[in-house]
Amino acid sequence: MWPEEERLGKLVPAPVVVEGSEHVGVVPRAIPGNDAAPVVIHLLNRQYDGENDTMVPQKNFTLRLRHDLSGGRKFTTAVLHAPNENPVAVPLNSDREQTAITIPELKLWTILELGD
Repeated sequence: MWPEEERLGKLVPAPVVVEGSEHVGVVPRAIPGNDAAPVVIHLLNRQYDGENDTMVPQKNFTLRLRHDLSGGRKFTTAVLHAPNENPVAVPLNSDREQTAITIPELKLWTILELGD
């Protein structure tokens, strides 16, 4: 661990932050230089209940993405794509520095598609 991790976080904020769950893995994907292509973010639930052989759903957590992660793009649409489920549009909020999306539920894995 960085000896001054809190100070470092203020100087160089994380490009992606998950608030409300410590059990969510995040992998952003984009095509550099292609603003017509959506940015997709793979979300993976990492909380497995071995006793019951099931995933513990993660509910109502917020994903925050710095705009510089996507070349300064500001997103206006967010759609969740989960296995065996219909796509679901979710609201998002953007300011000058970041976009925040609240994810209502993550079972095992889903893709968040961001468009502008």
